[in-house]
Amino acid sequence: TYIGHQILMGNGLLQPNRMTIRQLGHIVLRHLRKAGRNVQPFPGIDGPLLVDGHIAVADCMEAAPGLSLNVTASLRDVVLDEVMEVAKLVRQCVPVTRVIVVASDKYGFDAIKNAMICRETGGTGVDTPQLCKLGEQVSLRHLGLPLNLDGQCPTLVARSGVPVYLIGKAADVVHCECENAFSYPMVDSGKIFECIRRCAVQQPEFLIIANIQETDLSGHAQDILRWADLLEQIDTEIPALLELVGDKGAFLLTGDHGNDPYLGGGLHTREMTPCLFYSPMYRPRPLGTRKTLADIWATISDLFGVGFTEGGSSLLPLLDRIEA
Repeated sequence: TYIGHQILMGNGLLQPNRMTIRQLGHIVLRHLRKAGRNVQPFPGIDGPLLVDGHIAVADCMEAAPGLSLNVTASLRDVVLDEVMEVAKLVRQCVPVTRVIVVASDKYGFDAIKNAMICRETGGTGVDTPQLCKLGEQVSLRHLGLPLNLDGQCPTLVARSGVPVYLIGKAADVVHCECENAFSYPMVDSGKIFECIRRCAVQQPEFLIIANIQETDLSGHAQDILRWADLLEQIDTEIPALLELVGDKGAFLLTGDHGNDPYLGGGLHTREMTPCLFYSPMYRPRPLGTRKTLADIWATISDLFGVGFTEGGSSLLPLLDRIEA
């Protein structure tokens, strides 16, 4: 997810180090103890750590082993700000793509212990779909690797004076530090579409980046019916989004990865992600298989005329423009 979004935004090839908590545990333990934290091996399982008696640091079990770490806690025992402080310390000392905070008052510490698993593929951590139903009652925060934001489309567009709105999971995993960039983290798909409509009428020119996370979560949970219901819900919303595009705008639909709910594993799947590009200014045509997701946001940057992203090539030269 994290690497996919950064490449989508226009970064070039990113090569994070893939390391599990078993490989990183001694580094994390030493760094957190140096910061004054009480750190012990998590009881009953090899690899994960227990911080201050309440906070688990372990592998993210919803990604390939070594890509991300999760910092999991019950908000019955500790406040979210404290969990975030621990996550920031972990982020300082590990080279993985993301450090993800999972926190809620819907479960207790015993549930965290009971959801701790070890897979043959090498990961050891909390099975988050087993722990809780991911949704508005769960706080999720994503701390990523340092990035070249100057090479990403949102920063290029925002610096040109156009407001940028990051909605849903995009508010957590996409970074834009400009004054006219606005973040609205949320999970509920209906609320995400409401937010899109509100943002789209505030200015005549805008860039909205929204991530529908519930399809991903239903894939992790292997909930086929929920996944299908979400696709139908999204389909009903798209016509209204196309109206917001107007005569000179564009609408683009894609994904950062697959998450097939039929496979029985609950992990991200590696099929090609589709890309649908609509604009009244261009005639439709097939564009074949692209070499990188960065082509998508190189195209958006080209539409706004704000310069080149770090990676990717604009699709506009391949399209026939409809002259007014």
